[in-house]
Formats: sequence, C-alpha cells, structure tokens
Amino acid sequence: MSKNTINQPYIFLKLNRRMEKLARVLDHLDVTTYRYKQLSLAYRQLILQCMELAETIDQIDVVVFEARQAFDLLNAALKEEWEASNSERS
Repeated sequence: MSKNTINQPYIFLKLNRRMEKLARVLDHLDVTTYRYKQLSLAYRQLILQCMELAETIDQIDVVVFEARQAFDLLNAALKEEWEASNSERS
C-alpha cells in the first residue's frame, strides 16, 4: 500500500468533520437570523404602539387643557358673581 492510500481515509474523515461543523454553524446562523427577524418585527410593532400611545397622550393633553380653560373661566365668573353679591350686601 502506498502512503496516499493510507492517508486518504484520514483526509476524508477530517473533511467530513469540518463539513459537519460548518453545517452546524450554518444551522445556528439560520436560527439567529430567524430570531433577529422576529425581534425586528416585534420592535417595529412596539414602535408603532408607542407612536399611537404618544398620539393618545397628546389628545388627552388637549382635552385637559380645554377642561382647565373652562374651569378657569367658570371660576372667574363665580368669583365675579360672589364679589358682586358681597358688594351689594355692603
């Protein structure tokens, strides 16, 4: 037997092991890519929900501002009426 014949199975075994390792790495990369895509989609949905929440908060701020203005106007009117009724009594 020549030296090449003896070494040939060893080379194929070594190549086979490297191919198996490469296949495992590629499988892991596929899983990582899938997880990244899922996280990316979840992140986008979260951003959209945050934008909707910010819009809702802005609307609430407008309503609170309008309610505060109405309260201040009512308070001023009641104060004028109270002062007018007190000045009539004096």
